[in-house]
Amino acid sequence: MQAVFKMFENTYEIYFQSVPSFLILILITIAAIILPFYLQIIIHEAGHLVFGKLTGYRFLSFRIWNKVLVRENRHWKIKTYSDRDSIGQCLMLPPRKDNRETPYALNHLGGIILNGITGILFLSVSCMEIAFSYFIRLFSFTSGLFGVIMFIANGLPIRYFGNNDVTNYLALRKNKSARYFYFQQLKQLPDLQKGKTYGDLSLEFNRVIKEKDLDNPILGWQKMLEYYSYLDQGWWKKARECLSAFQSIKSLDRGMQYTIQLEELFLSIVFKDDQEEIEMRYQKIKGFINRKHGDIDLIRVHLAYKIYRDSQVLTNDKRIKRQEEYRKEMKRRSRNYLYRGKAEFSMKMMQLVFDQYFCYTVAG
Repeated sequence: MQAVFKMFENTYEIYFQSVPSFLILILITIAAIILPFYLQIIIHEAGHLVFGKLTGYRFLSFRIWNKVLVRENRHWKIKTYSDRDSIGQCLMLPPRKDNRETPYALNHLGGIILNGITGILFLSVSCMEIAFSYFIRLFSFTSGLFGVIMFIANGLPIRYFGNNDVTNYLALRKNKSARYFYFQQLKQLPDLQKGKTYGDLSLEFNRVIKEKDLDNPILGWQKMLEYYSYLDQGWWKKARECLSAFQSIKSLDRGMQYTIQLEELFLSIVFKDDQEEIEMRYQKIKGFINRKHGDIDLIRVHLAYKIYRDSQVLTNDKRIKRQEEYRKEMKRRSRNYLYRGKAEFSMKMMQLVFDQYFCYTVAG
């Protein structure tokens, strides 16, 4: 630790002598804090990639914030995709073998492992008795600190902010059906990227999922995929039954709670529920739905609500103009989107709401 104290003494002597040097110090400090944060995110996702490859998984996509690296037709491309619950994600396709033998532990825990290892290494370097510059020592210290923080944040089974690596790993370990559906869900992702919508996917809904198991994030998401498939095929009552299955579950993570509330609002709009019912659901999730976010499901529901409100106050001429504005907005959001099928599904649902309020009734 003496090296750290010595660093601050030297920094004071060098950078606090004039205003320009002090401004340089501020810029160096900001860089030495921000860069390690992004570095540890990349290291975390690289851990999933490395340990996934070591256990036979195949690369599918690598995302940091809303930028995704994918390989399509032997070419590397940058796509866009936003996730409300994570700032990075590396998705890997499972090995081509029987599900009962498919490994999943290292694939899930690889990010934690690499964060922990690099965190300790960086902290050790920052305390070494070597004449490092201020930037190098602070960069090493903050890199180590962020590594340890990410190790703890993803290594403890806490679901307050959504599911992390350990909660997902435990969900797979505790439930055989969750493991089965998890590998099936991964296998469907390339089809969504190629443009297939939910109704086109080979998803299995004939296996009964008990309501008490819906707090399992994998099984809960399987139920949501069933919901989206029913929407895509126009089976509205079945879609509503899917959502109602979650009503008795008290231990859903925040991300799933928001997703269900979003879709309850969407179905209320499609079914033309009472105005008080729609407004109640909107007010319940208003703060979340008005966030500036690229999640296309959130955009779909938000535009559906705007269409519903327009139908109350706009004349036919203004409705047509507004309809074109919303269509352009959805097309803009869908451009270069990672999952083309999901974008096309959202366009289809938006058109359905247009038809519902501006043309004729389709639900019932």
